[in-house]
Amino acid sequence: MAATLVIAVSVLLQALAAALALRLLRIPGGRAAGLALAAALLLMVGRRVLALAEALPDAGDPHAHLEAELLGLVISALMVAGMAALAPLLRARHEALRRAAESEQRYRTLLETANDAVFLADVETGRLIEVNQRAVDLVGIPRERLIGMPHYKLHPPEEEERYREIFRRHVAEGRSVPGADVAFVQHADGRRIPIDISANVLELDGRRVIQGRFQDATSREQAAGALRESERRLQRLMLEFRTLLDAVPDNLTLQSRDLTVQWANRAAALGVGRRPEELVGQRCHELWHGRDTPCPSCPVERSFRTGRGESEVVATPDGRTWELRAVPLLDEHGAVTGVVEVGRNITELRRLEAQLLQAQKMEVVGRLAGGIAHDFNNLLGAILGYAEMVRLRVERDDEALRDVQGIRETVAQATMLTRQLLGFSRKHVARPRVVDLNEVVSGAEPLLRRLLGEDVTTSVHLAPRPVPVHADPGQLEQALLNLAINAREAMPSGGTITLTLSEIGVEADEARRLDLSPGRHVVLSVRDTGTGLSPEARARLFEPFFTTKPKGTGLGLSTTLGIVREYGGTVRGDNPPEGGAMFRVYLPLAEGAPERPTGRFRAATPAPRGTETILLVEDDAALRRLTRTALASHGYTVLEAGDAVEALAAAERHAGRIDLLVTDVVLPRGNGRELAEGLAGSRPGLRVLFISGYTADTALPLGHDHPGAAFLQKPFGPDDLARRVRRLLDGS
Repeated sequence: MAATLVIAVSVLLQALAAALALRLLRIPGGRAAGLALAAALLLMVGRRVLALAEALPDAGDPHAHLEAELLGLVISALMVAGMAALAPLLRARHEALRRAAESEQRYRTLLETANDAVFLADVETGRLIEVNQRAVDLVGIPRERLIGMPHYKLHPPEEEERYREIFRRHVAEGRSVPGADVAFVQHADGRRIPIDISANVLELDGRRVIQGRFQDATSREQAAGALRESERRLQRLMLEFRTLLDAVPDNLTLQSRDLTVQWANRAAALGVGRRPEELVGQRCHELWHGRDTPCPSCPVERSFRTGRGESEVVATPDGRTWELRAVPLLDEHGAVTGVVEVGRNITELRRLEAQLLQAQKMEVVGRLAGGIAHDFNNLLGAILGYAEMVRLRVERDDEALRDVQGIRETVAQATMLTRQLLGFSRKHVARPRVVDLNEVVSGAEPLLRRLLGEDVTTSVHLAPRPVPVHADPGQLEQALLNLAINAREAMPSGGTITLTLSEIGVEADEARRLDLSPGRHVVLSVRDTGTGLSPEARARLFEPFFTTKPKGTGLGLSTTLGIVREYGGTVRGDNPPEGGAMFRVYLPLAEGAPERPTGRFRAATPAPRGTETILLVEDDAALRRLTRTALASHGYTVLEAGDAVEALAAAERHAGRIDLLVTDVVLPRGNGRELAEGLAGSRPGLRVLFISGYTADTALPLGHDHPGAAFLQKPFGPDDLARRVRRLLDGS
């Protein structure tokens, strides 16, 4: 009975174990094990049932097979316990496997979605065991080739050993490396790609690996290179800008609200004898104005206050005049952050403005002098004409002839004076020719004596033979007059002026010193017994507008030098040992014989006559009457008019031929040139003789040098007029 009970309990336990085994089928991953265990246990249950059936007939022997069945019962109990414990273990294993799979999937997802190229290398072998797609793209090598490749083969050959050592050190120290190591990888096409490397050692699937994250730094390196190039350009521009500002002659400073200099250019620093950096931190009113407090009308202070540009003209203690301009610097809100002050030294400009004003006054005086000379020439023409008329009537009276000759000589001297006036007014146009400088000086001597006054003695020493020079005699007279006036101004109490002419040879060395051409030269020296030349005067003798006289223009010597240089010469001034001052005029000796004066006022053979009709237009009644008489006395028919309108009316009234128009250039109600053009349309072939107290170039600025026209400058005598008219009518 006991054995039977044991067998029955064993069967129940084994059946329970089989049931528990069947429950394993619901556990993922435990289906196969559950089926196998359930089948085995069911077979054991069947065997126990058979054993129970066999045991029932032997119930009379209660101890038969009892020990064996008890052992089976224990085994069955253990099987039930084992089945009960196996299910949680299988569940735990399944959960662990599930979590591992999920972790691996997450890591794979992170690996593939990472922005960086990720390389995993085995710590022991140093070979790659995993890479993501970005790693493949970075080096251009397929994944299957990368797996198993030594990590250092990712880098250029020359850097392989270096990265093997870095890998070994990271593994040995077991530390992470931040992304600060900039390196290069070798692309499959040979390109070197800059990268940022970060690495860390981690445990993966039971083994230690090193994870390297490579970030393509190409764009950053390009940006860094562009930044470096931009910085170099900026530095170069700053240097160029600084050089440009240092080249500006004006004082440039940047000032803060308390008028402290923040920056200064070279000109500003040189003005106070310092370097630009030494001005920083200094106050402008202390540096340039010698003041402890700001200037009363400081433009920088006003500019900070108003936010606009301001300007001011100030005088410094050293006597200079400055124009100051302040320009505000504004931020994005319109607030003034600083002011740039531009200081310009206008001392010389103000001096030149004053001299220009004086020169303009002299220009007005010159125009007045030209007008006076013109009118004076009209008067001289009338005087000379009447003298000629008297000469013709008293030809046999020697005493009267001498008086007439005196009048003519006086007119000649007055004519020279008008030429000087025209030269002063710049109305005299240069007409250079070969002239004897002896004759120019001797001809100007009478005028010089009267001009210099009785308290100045004039001594003239001419060259022993003719000294020809190529120049305009009128300009030479003007230069001589300027030198003589300058000498007289140096002798306020009187003295002696000595004019000396000589001929010298100028060698090459001397020519270079004097800025002349080597060869023979004429030297005209003008020496006075005055106070001599000061060092400043000697240094600035020929500087335009420089003068030592309170009311002088400073134009005399500069004009003289300009005239002489025009003809290849020069002027030098110094103090001779005997005292006073001496000016030497050097002029090249000209080739050929000098032209002799025509003797405008000397007696001549009778002028040729004619019978043509002449229209005379002259606004000066006395000169018109005299000219009409002179022309009529030589056989011409004369129509006369006082202005251009009367002349046109007279020509219209005259039905006959008009052969010649003799007209003054300056006329009331028109001018001579316009009159000639007006008559040329109705009277083709009309010849014109222009007369004027001015020179031809001044009187006729548009020119008259064409067939059928000529010019005769006043004053002129009747015979001069008759000869000029005859040559013009004859076409010679």
